[in-house]
Amino acid sequence: MSREILQNIKNGSISKSEASELLISIIENSEDVDFRIKCLKYLAKIAYNTKRTFKVLEDCLISDENLSIRATAADILIKEFLSEAHIALDWTIENEESLLILTSIFKGLKEKNDILSENLKNEIRKKFSEIYDVVVEEANFILDLYSLAIENVEELKNFANTHRFDGGPFQIPKFYNYFLTPRLEIKEKHIVSLDLFFWKLKELPESIGSLSKLKYLTLGSENLQKVPDTLNSLEELKWVELSSIPKFDSVPNWILYIAKKCYAKSYIKDSVNEDEAAILGLFDLLIGHDLFRLEKYQDVQNTSYICAYKLNQNGNISEIFLSNPSKFKLNLIPKQISSLNSLEILDLKHNNISHIPDSIGGLNNLKYLDLSNNNIKVLPNSMGSLKSLEYLDISKNNIKMLPISFKELTSLKYLKLDENLIGLVPQTLKSVIKNTI
Repeated sequence: MSREILQNIKNGSISKSEASELLISIIENSEDVDFRIKCLKYLAKIAYNTKRTFKVLEDCLISDENLSIRATAADILIKEFLSEAHIALDWTIENEESLLILTSIFKGLKEKNDILSENLKNEIRKKFSEIYDVVVEEANFILDLYSLAIENVEELKNFANTHRFDGGPFQIPKFYNYFLTPRLEIKEKHIVSLDLFFWKLKELPESIGSLSKLKYLTLGSENLQKVPDTLNSLEELKWVELSSIPKFDSVPNWILYIAKKCYAKSYIKDSVNEDEAAILGLFDLLIGHDLFRLEKYQDVQNTSYICAYKLNQNGNISEIFLSNPSKFKLNLIPKQISSLNSLEILDLKHNNISHIPDSIGGLNNLKYLDLSNNNIKVLPNSMGSLKSLEYLDISKNNIKMLPISFKELTSLKYLKLDENLIGLVPQTLKSVIKNTI
């Protein structure tokens, strides 16, 4: 009906005055929340009798019983009537108990830099500081976090109309949707633990760098695409847990940072040098499982399920086994693996690897490589540089052709290709396959 009203205005069938009265009547009397929200937006779009429109919006913000209606009214007031609405907004901020409405107002003001907007944002920051009992800078992070989580006004209905907390060490606002509730452990006005396991954020706010005392962080990371460099400034961060591993073609810097800062420590304690420990920490993070150290005398009898590594007599990593990890399967081989100059055995079968970096050609001492049972489609030409390679299993993938560089694999003794999509093998490679056992 609201669309028909606008169409009738365009056609000249009804006047803006008549349309405005119809929309106001719907806003004030309808019980259909979604319909009322549409009418509010259309009323602002008509821009007829702005004083009457402003009064309707102001009434909705201050006294409507529905949170989504109030949030929509706040959004329109900020966009279209900011100077006139500052008294109503100020009153709302002072008296409001709904985190939903406070967040909505803050988000609407976020990109505005005028003095009035800054004053209103500071009032909200102070209120969140009191609500959560944290310093203002960290209250600002909480506001930024909620602002990112709320993609549009309709999603605000997931939050409840209160700021009160449960007791205990974890302070949890009582939202209707538990899965949009961050678990915060706060000590001496600082967030020391932050759990966003169920959140589906695409990015983290820059202001996460203000959490100067944060020690433990859990991320719902399936959709996470952007993590700011400010994460690197969290000097007291001890551990980061990921609910899943985001899909990416190359390992982003924030994953490398977490692996080095939080995950490499246990391997350093296990006598692995710092640079190589960072690689093990990276694998640990990517599969969600720690790698245990095999002693020099231990042989791997069954590699169908194993996450382990072995050091050579010089204390360098010589063997890595990441076969069929139980929590997360590898989606890619990190390019940083090329720094493992002493690596001789690499077993990565039964994963979901789809990408092999060119840097794999830098593993000059690699003798054994098992990439079977993955999702590999293309092999890089750089694999032809693996002069020491004797055993290669790339069976049960989706490979369509072999790189011409395979003719350079002069040490190759065993090559397994079955259950791929390979058609004709180039003449230059037939001799290599013929010589395998």
